[in-house]
Amino acid sequence: MDSNSWMHRVSAKRFIVCCKGEFGWEDLSRDVIMDVGCGVRGYGGQMILELFPAVGTIIGISKDQEEVDNLKETTKKIEFAVADIEKRETLQNYEGWITKVISIHVFHQIMEKEEAFRNIPLVEARRRSCSFVRYQVGNIRMVDGNAQKSQMERCLSGFQEVQCLGEERELAYPSDKDCKEALYKMYGKSFNISSELLDEFKEESFQVLLRLSKRNEDGKPCYRFTEMSFLFIKPTDGFASETS
Repeated sequence: MDSNSWMHRVSAKRFIVCCKGEFGWEDLSRDVIMDVGCGVRGYGGQMILELFPAVGTIIGISKDQEEVDNLKETTKKIEFAVADIEKRETLQNYEGWITKVISIHVFHQIMEKEEAFRNIPLVEARRRSCSFVRYQVGNIRMVDGNAQKSQMERCLSGFQEVQCLGEERELAYPSDKDCKEALYKMYGKSFNISSELLDEFKEESFQVLLRLSKRNEDGKPCYRFTEMSFLFIKPTDGFASETS
């Protein structure tokens, strides 16, 4: 397992444990949980299944067809589909029967955040409306984390905030080569890089990281960021304080 995969797996488990403790999750056998931006390995769903093997159904969605095609369903309780939380028309099949929505390290990449948050109640069942977002801000200090936090707070208008936590994270890579490859996996799709310029792109990306985020005491290159966890609910008619 590479450094990025390890980081996402650990972060996903930590987040689900946080939700479990904060909301007293015990019996999820009647729940249908949507994982927005499930990623190439679907760690959010995996961690829910690991901690709650009796969970009803987990639906991982991604707007990337290739990502969904490459995901393997390890159990009938997890399914994957192509859908985009920013595009209401792609969510119609789920309207009214999702009981919980989670999202881990995705919302900081969404351009139309307010639209995405407006679409969450569209898919959630009226008998419950619980949403949980882990949000990564200030990637390698290239983005103003406080500004993004303020933006998220505006987007959460109409939601009832249960918890908002911010933690500084540091990911050290085993080698310069591992760091270059990880950076390319994270950001390469955002650029149309020809094969002839690929090595140059990786090296320049690596140098940018070193300028913005110094090596640690062991001399390892580090990716540093602020991780925000938002736990919130969207009250609906007849919905009081039920969150479990």
